Amino acid sequence: MLKRLSVAGAFLILGPLLSGQTQDPPSDPVPTASDPDLVDALLSEFSSRNEPRTEYGAADSFLSIHGFLELVYDDPAGDVSSLDAHHANLLLDIALSPTLDGRVEFEWEHGAAKTEMDQVYLDWHPWDGDGPSFLAGRFYAPFGVERRTWYPPINPAVSRPLVMTEVVPGSWYETGLMLRQDLTVGGGEARLEGAVVNGLGPTLPTGVRGARQEQDTNADKALVGRLGWSLPDAGFECGLSAAGGRYDQAGDQSYSYLGADASLDLGPVDLTGEWVRSELDDPAAPGGSRARHGWYLQALAPLAAGQDGSRLEALIRADSVEPDDDVVDASDRDALSLGLRWLPEPHLVLKLEYQFVSHDQAGAWPNGNTIYLSAVLDF
Repeated sequence: MLKRLSVAGAFLILGPLLSGQTQDPPSDPVPTASDPDLVDALLSEFSSRNEPRTEYGAADSFLSIHGFLELVYDDPAGDVSSLDAHHANLLLDIALSPTLDGRVEFEWEHGAAKTEMDQVYLDWHPWDGDGPSFLAGRFYAPFGVERRTWYPPINPAVSRPLVMTEVVPGSWYETGLMLRQDLTVGGGEARLEGAVVNGLGPTLPTGVRGARQEQDTNADKALVGRLGWSLPDAGFECGLSAAGGRYDQAGDQSYSYLGADASLDLGPVDLTGEWVRSELDDPAAPGGSRARHGWYLQALAPLAAGQDGSRLEALIRADSVEPDDDVVDASDRDALSLGLRWLPEPHLVLKLEYQFVSHDQAGAWPNGNTIYLSAVLDF
């Protein structure tokens, strides 16, 4: 529409100015340009909009807008039940060329009580799939595989594994540079992901999730990466992940992460498991260091499917976490989650989960047995 109207609009606006005439509306509401050279110049100017440009913006880019909304009801034993507008995420994916993409992800959490930009990066793959690709900006750290499935439309459970929120800092975003390379190794497919990032920050000893940083607190950069290997025809994938850096302002205290993951698609049943351990220097801890670890094992199986595409699935997940290996208290706990996921129609997911929690020691702790219900809409 802009291109159709541009010449006429230019005549209306520029005609009198370029011809030296003045206009007193409404005596001559539609001035005409009598100079053929002016017409040619205007047509050339507006047609050049389709040519490659060097200024910001791209006339031939493609923008995809999608996201999800999640409403959660949770009823923990011995605590207050609540309705929570848990997530409203908006994702903008931009295709600028066959070799250059970008993503911007906004997250409004708990009814906009917390607003974040989880991801904003460019993805440059100059060899169009035959060579490495490069990400620059803020992205999810290439550690483990739960980062791929935590989005509520994909996650078969309502809750997330304990280890992925109390050892790993939840949706672990980092700012930096990342390289990805796909290879064929041993009859399978390997993917190497490695990144140089700001790293985690000063709250790491006491609050893992709060250790995610907007900007670096010291001059030391951190490393994080995963090496994965898969047999697509067999539905098998495994991987090893590692991360390390310094978290305090002076750059004296270090931390490290090690993780292993595996998944297997057995046809009707999908199995996924992950183990994570972290160690960090902590002058306030006995011995001057602190270690954490945890794991989860999850199975998802179909129960029923309709001809209209609807389906019902069953979930079972066992997980365990020890936020401090040297201290045995009520925060050390195991959980067993049983759940149902119903997809009555495309873009709508309804979930029910009951989580049994057992603590290594008695004590006041807010995470007891919990009933979860959720409704998820994706677009």
